[in-house]
Amino acid sequence: KADLAVAGLTITAEREKVIDFSKPFMTLGISILYRVHMGRRPGYFSFLDPFSPGVWLFMLLAYLAVSCVLFLVARLTPYEWYSPHPCAQGRCNLLVNQYSLGNSLWFPVGGFMQQGSTIAPRALSTRCVSGVWWAFTLIIISSYTANLAAFLTVQRMDVPIESVDDLADQTAIEYGTIHGGSSMTFFQNSRYQTYQRMWNYMYSKQPSVFVKSTEEGIARVLNSNYAFLLESTMMSTTGSGTATSPRLGACWDTKGYGIGMPVGMRESGGPRG
Repeated sequence: KADLAVAGLTITAEREKVIDFSKPFMTLGISILYRVHMGRRPGYFSFLDPFSPGVWLFMLLAYLAVSCVLFLVARLTPYEWYSPHPCAQGRCNLLVNQYSLGNSLWFPVGGFMQQGSTIAPRALSTRCVSGVWWAFTLIIISSYTANLAAFLTVQRMDVPIESVDDLADQTAIEYGTIHGGSSMTFFQNSRYQTYQRMWNYMYSKQPSVFVKSTEEGIARVLNSNYAFLLESTMMSTTGSGTATSPRLGACWDTKGYGIGMPVGMRESGGPRG
């Protein structure tokens, strides 16, 4: 009834049996449309996220170990024992040690918080222990501050599917195409093992994973755990390429759109006036 059909009409061998096509005016392929789940929003304890629970546990154990070593080393070395009143008469035999158990626990905390402490090591052994702890805290604090901003400000996207192979190797996420479309025909006639496995899944899945239109497929993506296999150009023209349903993976099954004409019109030079 029409001389020309100008639409998103994919050139396929089956359609060329009943109509003629012009040369392709647009190249496209099949892509995956899937709803990306955004990561959780920052909570009250999100400052703990840059490190795993195991790292926090080992940091606590390291703090306790350094405090105990510092306490023991300060007690064993004679250079940490000093007279609090060197000029006082009759008190020359009174010696004190600044590294009590409480101070030994407090000194690593001051170093870890980058605030220092009024307690200064006197002996070489306690200075070596303090230096090792300060180097450790420098690395830990630098790593923590470098990752904290990203964990608090950037919402991570959970993307379980990044390619067609990821989609074919799982069954938790349903996937399908437009019923009777060129994408469905591609999977049905493909001899590639991955595409054959995907077609067997889609064909046998109940309830059906095929949709009647692009709009129905996009709605199903947004409302359920469903991946929609459709032509790449359809996603850009329907406005579906949003943050909640982005296109994933590279396009495959490259083909083209053509202008449909009645059989024999291409050889005759076009429609008659």
